[in-house]
This record gives sequence, C-alpha cells and structure tokens, in this order.
Amino acid sequence: MAFRAAVAAAALFAYGLAGACCADTPILDWLSQHPQRVAANQSYLDTDGPSFTRANSTVPQGMVLLEDRYTYTSPGMNNLPQMDLRFGVSSRLELRAEWGGVNLGPGLQSSQSLEVGFKYLVSKGKGLIPKSALMVELFTPTGYGPGTMRSVAPEVDYLYGWSLNDKLMLECSTGAIFGQPSAPSVTQYYQSAMFSRTWRQQHLVTFAEAYSLFGNGSSPGAVLPSLDTGALWRPGYNFQIDWRVGMGLNRTAAPFFTGGGVSFRY
Repeated sequence: MAFRAAVAAAALFAYGLAGACCADTPILDWLSQHPQRVAANQSYLDTDGPSFTRANSTVPQGMVLLEDRYTYTSPGMNNLPQMDLRFGVSSRLELRAEWGGVNLGPGLQSSQSLEVGFKYLVSKGKGLIPKSALMVELFTPTGYGPGTMRSVAPEVDYLYGWSLNDKLMLECSTGAIFGQPSAPSVTQYYQSAMFSRTWRQQHLVTFAEAYSLFGNGSSPGAVLPSLDTGALWRPGYNFQIDWRVGMGLNRTAAPFFTGGGVSFRY
C-alpha cells in the first residue's frame, strides 16, 4: 500500500512538472524557446552538489536542472546514479525530486528511496541578512535493501549564506530528517558550513566544508563528522563538471569518500 502511494506521488510530481513546463504552449514550442530562456537567465547554474551543503538558491523560472553523480565510499561501496531533478516554477519556488541511486558493495546491493518536495527562496541577502532558502522534501518508501526508508519521512533543510567579497562565500545548512530506516521515531539532525571561492570569471569554483550528522537509525546518539573539499568547472551557463574528496573524523563516519558528476540546465 505504501509503495503504491509512493509511486502515485512520484507520478503526480512528474505530471505536475510536465504540466508546468507546457501549460501555455505545446512541448515542442517550449523546447524551441530554449535560446530565449537562456538569454533571459544569463547566470551560471547553481547546483545542490557535489558539496553536502545544498545551494541556497532556486532554479530560474521555466528551466530544468538535472544533476547526476557517482560516489565511492571506503571500503568498497559504490553509489550511482545520484540524481537530482529541479524545475523552476517561479522566481522563488522550485519543484524537486531526488534519488540516491543504487548502493553496490561487498555482499550488498540496495536502492535508495525517492524524495519529492520543493525549495523556496526566503531572502535574497543584503548586508547581515543572509541569502536563504527553505527546502522541504518527503522520503518515500520506494527503496529496497538495508538502510532504506520503510515509511514516509519528512526532511526540512534551511540553507543560508553570505557573500564575504566578490569571490568568497560562506554557506551553511541546518536540517533534520524526521525518521530513519527501521526507526521511524528517530530524528537525524545535520549541520554544515562551507567556504567557496570563484576563479576565472566564475568558470571555476573551489570549496571546503565541514559537516556532521547527529543520530541514525541504529545508534540514535551517534555523531558523524566529516570534512571534504572539491571543485566544479562551468564552461558555460548551463553545464557543469564537478568532483569532491573527503574523510570522516571519527570511527563511525566513513573513513574516505570521493566522486564526481555532471549537471545540465535546460
């Protein structure tokens, strides 16, 4: 019953996305307008990855952003394809769907749960007031194998940041997932802080961040602190290649992880 509800929710999301894209014109006309829409949004795409800290911005109205990544986690865990589909409904609101992909490792194969929700731009930032966005998503019980959600679990993430100068940014994330695999009553909190810098007329971005999760389904008191760094290359406004590498800071967190991906905005 829960699986059918999750599939229905995903189908409703896809239908709403298609309807929003094509509400005024047929799909072929909408696709043909891509150059005009790009000209109206001459800014580089701002992706949720590869960092742990998601972007405190939304996709421009009428545009779709697809992110696709791969992650290797020691010892021997491969996770792909990690996909994030985002659509700009208005200048402040985006609809979104995330899928963590398939986990492949020694004696383990599982599929992550589908997440659906939205992100809303709360403030555009001025002086001490940060640029901020609120993301709300629902984990659906659509995965299989260990470590996947068995019931619907909401996630709330407040994303905020400040421009320290023309090239340097401080961005943070404060969030919680209200439910964990095999432990619906457990809430997992997380906090992150990231410094990023742009280079070469914003074509290149480098970042370093620290983040931690507090609690999980098997050990509600566990703390999982990590550090990572990475870079992303944007040869144009609507295409990005990225990579990151990081490590855990205690015995509970993953000792080493790395990965990369590509993103395309249309």
